[in-house]
Amino acid sequence: MVCTTKCLTDPVTLKKVVKFVVQEEDRRRNVIIFGLHEKNDENVKERVQKVFQIGLKPVLQASRVGRISKEKSKRPVKVSLSSSCAVQQVLSQVRKLRQSATFSKVYMRLDRSEEERCQDRLLVQELLKIRESEPGKLHFIRAGKTHSENKPAE
Repeated sequence: MVCTTKCLTDPVTLKKVVKFVVQEEDRRRNVIIFGLHEKNDENVKERVQKVFQIGLKPVLQASRVGRISKEKSKRPVKVSLSSSCAVQQVLSQVRKLRQSATFSKVYMRLDRSEEERCQDRLLVQELLKIRESEPGKLHFIRAGKTHSENKPAE
């Protein structure tokens, strides 16, 4: 959100800016966990602690987000940690989940705004189109852009 000095004198605009900044700060302390199976009468916080067994910062709050569906679902879990540094620590250890037999299908991302999620969706759609048109190359997303490389010789 870009704002000039003039618009900061308007109370309505000032409230919007402050609200935006507070939401961004709150979002920096959150991690979203995908692929964690949902169980009846589950204690989400305990399940998240098991995922974080690698001895990281304690979870302040954990809850499922999204609608409950009748079929077996894997609603995402929103986890709030003590600081953005704790979030970075958790995300730096995510690769250990892939090596775990229990949590190999579980992955994590930073909490993002609706606008950021929309941009990511568009990037993924673009990536899928590129993969379809150029199957002989390696395609990926890095730093908000799609990239293509020649596949390494095996």
